[in-house]
Amino acid sequence: MSRMRGGEYTMPVLNTDSAAATSKRPALGKRRLPLWVALAAALAPFSTQANTLEEVIVTAQKREQSLQDVGITVSALTGETIEKLGLYDSNDLSNSIPNLNIESPAGEGGVSVVFIRGVGLNDFATNNSGPVGFYIDEVYAGSSNSQSAALFDIDRIEVLKGPQGTLYGRNTTGGAISLVSRKPGVETEGYVRGSYGNYSTGNDEYRIEGAVGGSLGDTVQARVAGVTYHSDGYMKNLVDNSYVEKERWAARAQLNWTPTDRLNVLFNVHGSDNDSDADLYNSSADENFYEGLSDISPVLQVEQAGASVKLDYTLTDSIELVSITAYDELDKLHQEDADMLPAPIIHPEYGVEADMFSQELRLSGGSEGAVWIAGLYYFEENLDQDQGVDLTGAGLPVPYRYDNTQELSTWALFGQYEYDLSPTLTLTAGLRYTQLDVDFTSAGTGTFFLDSTVPGGMTDSYRFADDLSEDNVSGKLALNWRPVDDVLVYTSLSRGFKGGGYNGNFHINVDAIGSYDNEELTAWELGTKTRLADGRLQLNAALFYYDYNDAQIFNNAPIPGVGLPSNTIRNADASMQGLDLDLRWTPVDGLYLQLGLGYVDATYDEDIVDPVTGPLPIDGLAVQNTPELSAFALASYEWQLGDGGMIAAQIDATYSDDVYYSTFEDSAVGQSAYTLFGSRLSWHSADDALEVALWGKNLGDKEYAAYVFDLRADFGFLQRMRGVPRTVGIDVQYRF
Repeated sequence: MSRMRGGEYTMPVLNTDSAAATSKRPALGKRRLPLWVALAAALAPFSTQANTLEEVIVTAQKREQSLQDVGITVSALTGETIEKLGLYDSNDLSNSIPNLNIESPAGEGGVSVVFIRGVGLNDFATNNSGPVGFYIDEVYAGSSNSQSAALFDIDRIEVLKGPQGTLYGRNTTGGAISLVSRKPGVETEGYVRGSYGNYSTGNDEYRIEGAVGGSLGDTVQARVAGVTYHSDGYMKNLVDNSYVEKERWAARAQLNWTPTDRLNVLFNVHGSDNDSDADLYNSSADENFYEGLSDISPVLQVEQAGASVKLDYTLTDSIELVSITAYDELDKLHQEDADMLPAPIIHPEYGVEADMFSQELRLSGGSEGAVWIAGLYYFEENLDQDQGVDLTGAGLPVPYRYDNTQELSTWALFGQYEYDLSPTLTLTAGLRYTQLDVDFTSAGTGTFFLDSTVPGGMTDSYRFADDLSEDNVSGKLALNWRPVDDVLVYTSLSRGFKGGGYNGNFHINVDAIGSYDNEELTAWELGTKTRLADGRLQLNAALFYYDYNDAQIFNNAPIPGVGLPSNTIRNADASMQGLDLDLRWTPVDGLYLQLGLGYVDATYDEDIVDPVTGPLPIDGLAVQNTPELSAFALASYEWQLGDGGMIAAQIDATYSDDVYYSTFEDSAVGQSAYTLFGSRLSWHSADDALEVALWGKNLGDKEYAAYVFDLRADFGFLQRMRGVPRTVGIDVQYRF
């Protein structure tokens, strides 16, 4: 599994907070640190048997740095890592990164629910984004519908844990996920990869991915990449014996132009299409986990397209200007059979059209002992929701329709300054001022809506219009200490902010439509990044504590007298404390070991006050979508096959503790602890041009719920979205 590149081992596996330390500090001479010296001495016998671990370069602080020099908890996956772990979609990332949880409440292609260290938003309304920012090639994907991206031709993925209120903004209370695609190069090169998989339920999946790039002249390079995917499905509808089939493609074209030595321009055009059957829910009353009942064949159609232009201009030898201009649009139709019965009772339909524009300007520079960055950011999103639910089977003759429009705009000024207080100590200070404006309108028609403002408390239609305007200051204060070249100790106090908004879900009670307040999170973190045994062992760890004020919490408690869930966002305080730990070690030539652990104690600190469902006693209960303990382990070994290339064997395991999907610690509305196992056996030719691999995912064929919704008050059972069953397959790749 390793590659010899420049005298270092390059491992195609998870690189979480780990890379060779490329320190900018001068050598410190002899220092006495008995703990580190003793550990290094104990490992000294391996020094002639293995090469160093790979160095990973990240841009978590808007500039290129070795991951070991960044005083932030960052998990970075290289493109080779993504390939070897078989990650096809950004939602798969949580299987390999502890303390990261990503769910799709409505199934594949629906909105993504992302939690980092217990901070996230469990809402599936299309007008609300969560507190974990999602970025593709430095462009913010505002809509939660855009936060499920196909992974193809990826250079790396960076997951920043903790509030990123200075350099990333109002939408990163919990952290940020950044996808970085491979950029055009001078040399002509590319690849094509075909993949076939078979589910334990009997059906197949196919995937073809490829890219080609190179120089088009002295100053121009280009790269084109794409992927197409088809699945025969593993969810079966017993009404007509059909399966849920998937059909997706995505493509990206980039053009890099360097007209002068000081100016570089990168054009990026991208698009994707998902024309599939919508996932079918499974009822807790169903006998077979992957079978269900539906009287319709719901569809999922998601079309996305966009473009961006990035300009890098060197103003002086020490000052650089960066401009990123981007536009994206999305068109989606998602149908559901929410009742999971062979009768037309509850059939929701989500339609949304959204367009997003963003502009970022950054000035950065530095001198001996100092680095600074300052910028201006603007973002706007226009969104139209056309939602409906057919309740004719429930005896209500008129379908409910909800037409919502939302116009959101925000701008910010930000700056961060790093100063070397001494050769071993660096101070970082950052501030960001944010202004947010939201205009929201909702109009509904149906048989009845509960409305306390009208005579009789009931109306057959409504119209709601409101707007909010708010500002906030967020920022960071941190210290980095490097006692010796291969040890970094960092501590930080940071604050993140996410603005308020409006409940844009289905609502029978009009009182639920109103706004929710902004949230603030103050975080303290203490961490270390170490490189031992001549760069063959890395141990990185971080302790954190969060004071989470007015956390935006999704309340799905049933409406009294109606039974249907409230589906609203309310505010309440919470707190989190925990640990991130990552250990990587290559003890002998060809052998690579990794262990990642995440622990978080996340609880609500006060009850929810909801005018629709009444006060909810959640004080002291566990935060939803957050397992207390999560872990990832991997072992790989590669050896020479004479003159016939290399063979590599890999095994991995993912563990998730008990998780709750509601605001209450109800084990039924959740998933008990489980472990998933995977493996890969590959051969690649001596020139690295051809590779063939056999692989398996969820080898234990574990049946686990990927999301659970409580419908017991109305139907007497739970609504479940299921995880993927055991899948085995083969990959064939050719590089040129």
